[in-house]
Amino acid sequence: MKYDLDHLKAFWRAAASPAPLLIVGGGRWGRVWAGVAAAARGSGEGIAIVSRQHSDDLEQWRAQNPALKDVAISDCLPGGIDAIGQPNIAIIASRPRDHVRDSIATLNIGAHTLVEKPMSDTTDAARELLKLAESKERLIGVGTEFSYLTVLHYLGQTSLEDDSKIGNIRILWADPLNESRHGAAKRSHPEIGLLEDILPHAYSLIRTLLPTASLRIVSANESETGNDMTLTDETNRKILVECTKTAEGRQRLLQIETDGPLLQLDFASAQPFVEQGTQKLQVPRDYLSLDSTLRLELGAFLLATENPSNPCPLVSAAAPLLDLQDELRHYRRVLGN
Repeated sequence: MKYDLDHLKAFWRAAASPAPLLIVGGGRWGRVWAGVAAAARGSGEGIAIVSRQHSDDLEQWRAQNPALKDVAISDCLPGGIDAIGQPNIAIIASRPRDHVRDSIATLNIGAHTLVEKPMSDTTDAARELLKLAESKERLIGVGTEFSYLTVLHYLGQTSLEDDSKIGNIRILWADPLNESRHGAAKRSHPEIGLLEDILPHAYSLIRTLLPTASLRIVSANESETGNDMTLTDETNRKILVECTKTAEGRQRLLQIETDGPLLQLDFASAQPFVEQGTQKLQVPRDYLSLDSTLRLELGAFLLATENPSNPCPLVSAAAPLLDLQDELRHYRRVLGN
């Protein structure tokens, strides 16, 4: 879905809401989310982290970050609710195998629930989760933060406004071995393969440019020498995704064939830049200043809960991503991965 600047600014402002926010999971991603929310609202008031395993570490982390001194920490859901009041929104930032369990708990207390990607390591259980959310008239979304990469929306309003001019796409995604981000080492989980982990990111980038594309996976390979998958859509457009966790440096590169020179978007840093052929394109400062995809994601989900009839990529991505996750696992089984 392509957003204009006014919509993106509205998401940014909405993230400053002081409404009670419950974060389930006290690892790296739970802490990242607490930091994003606290920065948006100006303090940690109204934010609670529920963690069954990391409470001592969390206390130390909070003490080292004065801006987060008001974030509540609890080892159970009732304790988190006691600290901040009844939350309208919960973010699930636990490990993938626990996402369904934790989402059921937050839906049962009446909270709209945003689940870090992937929604689950078990697609059947995740589909039951979608049914539960519907029965409780709560929204459930999946964390596809690059649905809110503002430079991509700028391109969608200008150079790439016409979908028919978008040709084949290549996504390069590389991390160094044992990379540390946001103050902690990035961890992988054995229940989720690398391509499965990157799939929601690729999906969000593609669907921002091509909002109506019907995607399917036509090949996938995971090995020590490389990881790649190819998707296609109803126009037979080819989308190649290549990723690794053993690179020399961090890389986030989106290459788009157009009816002119190749367009490249490099978003490995907080200030993305765009090149078309040999020319660097100037992106307006108003777009570049909205430099936190997670803050925009939070604000978009908050606004979606206020008006559920409005389309929200975080919500609409959930079911299609489960279908693609099944397709990817099919190729992994065929290849014996």
